[in-house]
Amino acid sequence: MPGWAMAVMGVTALFFMFVFMSLNYSLGHVIFTLAQVETPLNDLTIHVSSANDDPDAPVEKDNLLDVEEAVVKVKPITSKIRTTMRHITSVGGFAARWRGLRLGLLYTFAFGIISNVCMAIIPFPPLASALAAIVTVPIHCAWTHATIAMPSNKGIRERVAFKDTFKKLWAPAVMKAAAIDTSLFIMIVAFSLRNAFHIRSLPVWVEITHGVLSVALAIFLSLFVIVPATAAFTRVEASLLPDDDEVIVPFDRTLGGFLAPAIYGNNNGFQIMKAALKSFDNEARRRIAKTLVKIVLIFVAVMIFMVQILAFELWILPGNAVEKIGHAYKS
Repeated sequence: MPGWAMAVMGVTALFFMFVFMSLNYSLGHVIFTLAQVETPLNDLTIHVSSANDDPDAPVEKDNLLDVEEAVVKVKPITSKIRTTMRHITSVGGFAARWRGLRLGLLYTFAFGIISNVCMAIIPFPPLASALAAIVTVPIHCAWTHATIAMPSNKGIRERVAFKDTFKKLWAPAVMKAAAIDTSLFIMIVAFSLRNAFHIRSLPVWVEITHGVLSVALAIFLSLFVIVPATAAFTRVEASLLPDDDEVIVPFDRTLGGFLAPAIYGNNNGFQIMKAALKSFDNEARRRIAKTLVKIVLIFVAVMIFMVQILAFELWILPGNAVEKIGHAYKS
């Protein structure tokens, strides 16, 4: 293949990598974080008088009871990905789809370094990853705040408060890490149960049953353990947003009244996390599950499109690349 053809393939691959990373951040972090945080508004009840259609007409006592009630269903902003994206871009402009990116890069860098240090001390990946997540929780909290807050001129230094944030979040971080790591461990054991007992061959129906049950267990743990733990931790972080910041979507900072300022100081992190879990109701679980499914489908569609474009370039570019790859594979 000529050099220019390889350059075309390389540019295409880099472009697709940028698109995929951009989608991963805007959908996998920004949209998903807002979906976890949002507390839907209550339905609105509108009183409509059917006795007199003229709004300027005097109200008679006999017609006061002749009133109809109309209930307006208030849909959450994050019920649809398109609605959420329109909302945040209308408030923060085109760049709002990457809001909090600088703190996200800082957190990724810090988490990577600390997790490697923890791995050198404790060569057990789940524990090392959990310790790194706990140590870097102030940066993660600042990242969440930059993602959910209305646009402001606050920089990284104004967002990150190490001492106060760590004091309030270390216990919720431990609970989140324990829930996720335990669930992942159970999933791994379920999927590798056959290898654990050194079973070489099983009837087809046993193989199918094992696969279906393992997938069902993974879905159950994801919906009822991992997603609630992650959402509850994100809500705890959001509840610590400074008073001079406003959340870009509706959010109850008190988590149902539990974090009222008068009683906040009397509760430890475990109690706060418990309150956040209680605030994660069935409506939030369904909404977040739908959002996750939509995000996964978008990623699958983008990946299929990328593979098709790259395969098409391999086919049309000079050098018979596809034929050479086929011969190399056969040999």
